[in-house]
Amino acid sequence: VRFAADGEELAWSIEFARQNSPDGTYVVEEFIRGTEVTVEGLVRRGEAIVLACSDKVHQRHPRFLVAMSLHYPAALTEDQQEDLETLVRGAVRALGAYDGAFHAECIVNEDGAHLVEIHARGGGGHIFGRIIEAVSGVAAPLAAVRLIAGQDADVTATGSRGACYRFFAPPPGRFVRAEGIEKARHIDGVLDFGFELKPGAVVGAIAGDADRPGFVVTTGASREEAMSVADRAIAAIRFEMEPL
Repeated sequence: VRFAADGEELAWSIEFARQNSPDGTYVVEEFIRGTEVTVEGLVRRGEAIVLACSDKVHQRHPRFLVAMSLHYPAALTEDQQEDLETLVRGAVRALGAYDGAFHAECIVNEDGAHLVEIHARGGGGHIFGRIIEAVSGVAAPLAAVRLIAGQDADVTATGSRGACYRFFAPPPGRFVRAEGIEKARHIDGVLDFGFELKPGAVVGAIAGDADRPGFVVTTGASREEAMSVADRAIAAIRFEMEPL
């Protein structure tokens, strides 16, 4: 996703999208200012059951809108949450989903909730397999398989805990090595931790999701506790870098 503030930036963004598209197609959309949120859940006989919502923080960059941290539950007012869920349930009905899972991304601002995209599938990365269960207590993959197979499934949330899905990268420069990975993995509250970057790789702005070399998935009694665990895990890593 690229942000274009004017005509010149739009031309650059279109060319960038075209170069990274397998068949040369791309989508230009209106930019809506606000808080980007994700909505995760299951569909049972056409009814959408919302199980987890996050708000996103992006890297600070004028062009590359890459998400670097997702926080559960989303920091929304009751009215915003209700408006968001009403929008997503309507989108699921419009999509024609009947049994299975859904993943939606929206923008919430002073005008309400705005749908950006929705899919009849689970969220990517660790969201579907780990985070939904950490937040709601519902094992989403198992429930989705039962629903798709025509069986009944208990999709009732047993609680509302916090979670954090944080991505990270070394500081700018040429990467040499990283220490402390095992220590980070064993911090209480860390569900998963990964980092992969080859020595000699040049680190700069992150152009796309696949360029994020590190991640940590955490859980806690609240979103603040889960975010604190993520902070401690990343702080345990020591990067050795060479200047460019």
